[in-house]
Amino acid sequence: MNVKQIGIGCEYATYHELRQNNVVAQGWQELGDMSYLLTVDSPWNYFSCLGENTKGWVNTFNHFFAGSKFNSGDIVLAYEGTRLLGICEIPEKHLYFYDDRLDKYRNTVFPVNWVDWNQFCDVKSLSKCGGQGVSGVENCRKKKVLEFIKNNWTSYKIENKLSLFPSDCLEMYEERKKQLPQRIKESKQQIERRMEQYNIDSYKTLLKQTKNMILSGAPGTGKTYLAKLIAKGIVGEERFDLNSEMVQFHPSSDYTDFVEGLRPIQNEDNTIGFKRQDGIFKAFCAKAVKDTENNYVFIIDEINRGEISKIFGELFYSIEPSYRGQKGKIQTQYQNLVAVDDIFNDGFYVPENVYVIGTMNDIDRSVESMDFAMRRRFTFKEVTAEDRIDDILNNDVLGQLSEESISKIKFKLRNLNKKISSIQLLGESYHIGPAYFAHLKHLCNDKKEPDFEALWQLHLKPLLHEYLRGLPNAVTLLTELKTVYDE
Repeated sequence: MNVKQIGIGCEYATYHELRQNNVVAQGWQELGDMSYLLTVDSPWNYFSCLGENTKGWVNTFNHFFAGSKFNSGDIVLAYEGTRLLGICEIPEKHLYFYDDRLDKYRNTVFPVNWVDWNQFCDVKSLSKCGGQGVSGVENCRKKKVLEFIKNNWTSYKIENKLSLFPSDCLEMYEERKKQLPQRIKESKQQIERRMEQYNIDSYKTLLKQTKNMILSGAPGTGKTYLAKLIAKGIVGEERFDLNSEMVQFHPSSDYTDFVEGLRPIQNEDNTIGFKRQDGIFKAFCAKAVKDTENNYVFIIDEINRGEISKIFGELFYSIEPSYRGQKGKIQTQYQNLVAVDDIFNDGFYVPENVYVIGTMNDIDRSVESMDFAMRRRFTFKEVTAEDRIDDILNNDVLGQLSEESISKIKFKLRNLNKKISSIQLLGESYHIGPAYFAHLKHLCNDKKEPDFEALWQLHLKPLLHEYLRGLPNAVTLLTELKTVYDE
């Protein structure tokens, strides 16, 4: 006989709510609908995204669901603090259901037939539990309580003709059973969104602390998309278009594009002259200076594809987090041409409310390593394929693909990356990002199943061929990778 207990807080009326609705329930409704977690083997990663109460929630999940679910025949005790209020037994027909009709305790097991503890254990019997009358149940020792239940519960059920499954719950039970698959699907989507938000929050915290951050990682890990999500978290989604800017560096990017430079203009007499103009970053900072109440995020995609020292120039000094604001003021190359009424007329600086996010691909052989002086001014955060697999390969991205197909996609991705890790001179830096597998949304056969062969031929094979170029056994390795991918 397995005996479990639930705590119902300090509201006595709550027990009557559980009894009235024929449910075993637990608090922590902040968890939301946990039905999906009961279908997976390792639900524990989810709890890391729940903040400071993580330990309590993990304990709740462990205790309430015993790692998976209640079993028929389990005895459940409802406590208010140390006071024992009721007892029930889980019937053979029961299900987990997130009951949003309830005010507080929505994670429920339904249906059960509660028996008040005082009804089951009369006053004369309380002494066997170490109590001192009805109100003395709170002093019962658990060992004595369990012993009393073991010795008396079965006979109590027989004598009172207790039905474990309340007859008036049958119709609702059948209706909820029909709803459960859709509830599980919605629960999965909710959990995935919450975990993505948790990941975004961790990046936001890091960016706020350091001002400058570079997301580095293998191709296809969704770094640019992630940078935009972080920016939305910093400036607010409603202000994203106004308070953020993105530029992509390339070999032709230079100081005049980024900071300031002389640009050709046509004069009134049709002659050609030159005028100093702010570059995209300086203009962005000017906007931020005038709006100190709000945050601004500047995203530099492919930051290492440009010649950093040529693009930033003297900004190496002012972009450093410890020199933000007026104390980091510098004289730019064309400072003598800056107008008197310009907000940076006596020198340029990067405002305190400007945050910079860069993205870079360390393994791209076509670009040089990033300047070490610039590296010192940025915090680097690696974005791995595994970090982003659930954020990218889900129903929101892959559309109407089945859960079975999505699981197969993830399996193939992980299998392929495991093989890549074992290849000398490659390793984890050359993992395939999940964004490559997101192409399967549009690569489907007539049965609307993902066409893995098309993905290999069109996207994966060309990338892996480039990875393996120059290795003496490249052809053999590519064949081995295809074998692993086809498993």
